[in-house]
Amino acid sequence: MIVFYCYEDFLEIHKSDEVVNLVCTHMSSIGSLMTETEITVRLKDSLSKNNQSLIYIGYNEENNPVCFAYGNQARGIEANQYFWLNEIHVVATMRKQGIGSKLLTYIEKDLANRGVQYIASMTS
Repeated sequence: MIVFYCYEDFLEIHKSDEVVNLVCTHMSSIGSLMTETEITVRLKDSLSKNNQSLIYIGYNEENNPVCFAYGNQARGIEANQYFWLNEIHVVATMRKQGIGSKLLTYIEKDLANRGVQYIASMTS
């Protein structure tokens, strides 16, 4: 079973070193050359009380992070509140089990409670 959490502040993230490693693995898989140190700095900067960034993390039974999604709440002309989904990742050994779908369902419910009207993303 996977348990999902939403974090607005980097300092509150459970097992933050492992989460950074997971993000680094994802970023590397899409061609980014960012180091773990650079990713940590970016996450600390964006996930602070004064920003609108959110990171959703799923933990397995051993309490290890196995998936994440990262994005930003924003305001638009068409919808007052929306969420821009920047990144989503499930570890390779956990894919094809519906974890990504469950993560998105969790995100949708959480964002609806925050007054967000829709989720936007760009894929290639």
